[in-house]
Amino acid sequence: MQPAESSPGQRSGVSVERRTLWRIEQWRRSAGTPLRSWDSWLKRPITLLLLASLCLLPLHLPAQRYVEISGEIHVTVTKWKLDEETAEIQLGETNEYSVSFVATVGTNDWEMVGNFSTNGRHKYHFDGTNLFLSIQIIREPEARFASDKEFGFMFPPLAQVGSNLTINVFPRPDGCPLASVSKNVAWLALCSGGYLKRPGRAVPLVVALNDCWSDAVVGLADQTKTFADELGLPKSVELFTSKSNFAASGSLTEPQIKAFSAKRPEWAPENGDPDAVSKFRYTVTQSTNFLGWNIPLAFEFTERYPSGIPGVLRSTSGTGRIAAVRPGSKPKGVFDPRLNQTIVDWRFDKKAPHVNAITYRSTNAFLQPMDTPSLQEEFARTAKRNAEGAARRAAEE
Repeated sequence: MQPAESSPGQRSGVSVERRTLWRIEQWRRSAGTPLRSWDSWLKRPITLLLLASLCLLPLHLPAQRYVEISGEIHVTVTKWKLDEETAEIQLGETNEYSVSFVATVGTNDWEMVGNFSTNGRHKYHFDGTNLFLSIQIIREPEARFASDKEFGFMFPPLAQVGSNLTINVFPRPDGCPLASVSKNVAWLALCSGGYLKRPGRAVPLVVALNDCWSDAVVGLADQTKTFADELGLPKSVELFTSKSNFAASGSLTEPQIKAFSAKRPEWAPENGDPDAVSKFRYTVTQSTNFLGWNIPLAFEFTERYPSGIPGVLRSTSGTGRIAAVRPGSKPKGVFDPRLNQTIVDWRFDKKAPHVNAITYRSTNAFLQPMDTPSLQEEFARTAKRNAEGAARRAAEE
């Protein structure tokens, strides 16, 4: 005869362990939990897989931060003429203009768009390795440019070119646009933090016209102070002439240095500026702390020693004012497959004699690797075509 089952209240003949198990089973029944031991649940394959996946996750996954900055840069370009007979400098014309822009900035990449053209939309994107520039015509050209006999060309109407998008790809670790003063200064003020942290970097002379990288590596030293935060934007930058930097420059070959010296004689070691002449200064005059990052709200820049072009002296100065700072999102890049995309790919520069870049059409929303078969085929065609052209010109001479 089986003994009657004892309840938890009957202490005689019932151990503490049995009473505890009885309570657990009663709680599982009331909660709808299957009568299955936790040990068997833990041994289920799906449970083991989930636990293993959780162990592989890092304890903290910080998201990349971005800030969107909109502002305006005002530029003043002053020219003087050198009277060769009297050796006196005469004040020439002064040109002033303003450019508005919006920049989205992170610690490793950035994007910038602005009214850098009267009838086009210029958009820059730096992904940490390559600098992208997209150009799209969005307005009809001014009447004086629509047809010009002096230049011998005509701008096509917007209806014919509005759906075209030209994208230049530059393999440029510094990210400097190497373009107009307003673009270069905007880069220095808001997008140069990551580059300034790199060892051995050279700060470009951002007021130089289209050749600021050459100016930077041929004869300039810098004194730069940056904000002490993760973004690391500059508080002040001063550039000085340096003959030792000129002589140590490995970016240009001897013939290139001679050609550059002929164009910019004040940089030539034998007759250039003395050492430590202040060439350019950039200063933040007002800033704000936005979510832990120091963002300039106002800045000024000046070329403190005029650049020389044979017969002409030029200096550039200006100011910048930030209108709004707000949280941003990761840049989307410059590609737009909805448009007729033409890629000018400068990654192939000097990969073969007489090759600077290759040009091709693309329907992708991304940049293809250099070893893509179609790009290699275009590179081979370009190299052959340019070599044949160079040989033909040499024969004609």
